[in-house]
Formats: sequence, C-alpha cells, structure tokens
Amino acid sequence: MTPSQRGRGRGAPSWCSLCGALAAALPACLAIDGHDPEPAAMRPLIAADTKLLGAGQVDLELGFDHDPGDSEDLSTSLLYGVTDDVDLFVSRSPYRRERAPGVDARGASDTTVGGAVRLLRDEESRSALVTSLSLSIPDGEREFTSGEYDTFLAFAYDGYLDGLYWTTFAEFGLLGEPDGGGHDHRYTLAGALNGRLTERSALFGEVAAVRDGPLSSDAFLLGLGLTFREGPRIWDAGVQLPLDADAPDPLLRLGVTYTLHAPTTHG
Repeated sequence: MTPSQRGRGRGAPSWCSLCGALAAALPACLAIDGHDPEPAAMRPLIAADTKLLGAGQVDLELGFDHDPGDSEDLSTSLLYGVTDDVDLFVSRSPYRRERAPGVDARGASDTTVGGAVRLLRDEESRSALVTSLSLSIPDGEREFTSGEYDTFLAFAYDGYLDGLYWTTFAEFGLLGEPDGGGHDHRYTLAGALNGRLTERSALFGEVAAVRDGPLSSDAFLLGLGLTFREGPRIWDAGVQLPLDADAPDPLLRLGVTYTLHAPTTHG
C-alpha cells in the first residue's frame, strides 16, 4: 500500500524502457466495451486508502519526487488484482540522485514486493478495512540500499462523511540490521481527507507521524495536493512539507497511475 523507495542502478535503463513501452501500448490495452476502467492509485499519500483494483486489472504507477537542490527520485510500481479483494504489487525506484557538498550519488534503491487484502466493506456507510504486507529486498546500489530485509504490516480504514472521504492509516515496520544483530522498528500513523472538486478532480490533504527507531526520531509531515482523472489515468501533483526538525525536507511530488489492462465486462 505504501511502497518504499527501491531499485537497482544498472536496472534503470531497462525499467525506463519498459515503462515507456507500456505507456505507448496503453491505447491497445484498453478495449473494454467503451468504458474506461478506474485506476486504484497507491500514491501519492502515506495514508493509502482501501481501494483495490478488482480481479484481472493491471495498473502501472510512475512518480517523481523532487527536493530542490538535494535529490530526485523516480518511482515505479506495477499492481495486479488477483480477485476483487486481493492485490499484489512490486515497486522500485530505478533512478535516484542525492546531492550534498562534495557528493553527487546516482543509482537506485531497493525493491519492494507485497500484497493487500480487503477484510471488510460496508456499502451503506461507504467504509472499508484493508491490510497489506510488504517486504523490502536489499538489491539497491550501495548509496541507496538499507542493506537488510525489511517487513511492513499496514492497516487502512476509510469512509465517507458530509462530502469528504477520510482515511486512517497505521503501519508497523520490522527493520533488519545488516550485521544480523537484531531488528529495529518503525511506526507510522496518518490521517487524510479527500474532497471532490469536479467529477474528475479532487483535493487531498494528510498529516502523518513517523517514529523511526534506528534514528530515534519522530517526524511529522503535512501533504497537500490535487488529483485529476483522465480516462484510464489518474494524475497527481502535490507537496510534502515538514512540520518539525526531524522531518525530511520539502518535496514536490508528481505522478500518474495508468490502467494497463482490465477484464472485459459483458452485460
């Protein structure tokens, strides 16, 4: 539901070429009785909602995060709907760049694989509960890998009230140590609101808190932005802002989610 940053530097050209080819082939993939499928975006919030793809649907996500003067991160995620209530995903950041005085590192970070399961859904109240389990594999470049296998268990519960969609999110991370000496923990709590502007656009906002055991820090973050749906695509643009000294620098976030394939419906 919230893939971490991942990747492998020498894999970047092939991943970028793959994404370009998939985007170019998109129109041929979408012959669905004249109806556009609805993507189920995991990005750009920390507080992932409970929307899943549905059986047989395939989505591709591309994202770009920019920290002015310090870093860029290109992220990719591929999602598959196993059933209406089960999704699988794999995510990587095939290209990252970090700049500091005397340092200009480029490469990619670790791969994350995982799945999400809808535990309950109430159509009358428009509420649902989803859980996800993901594993971060330390296959990234030296500058961008954790060097360890990390596991994340998350829960998201959302609903609808007075014209606003709300989401609460909690995640527990079990972080391995490269020397095999034990584990550290990471805790994330977040809440988000999403309000429709038009039939195709919406505003979103969230507040998140991250307790990072290895760094003994508490980071508080504010996210704001806009989404726009265009046929089988959802575009997003927003900012992530620090609310305290431990939080990361401000980020500009841009992305798109494509539905590459959805099963043909008859009726």
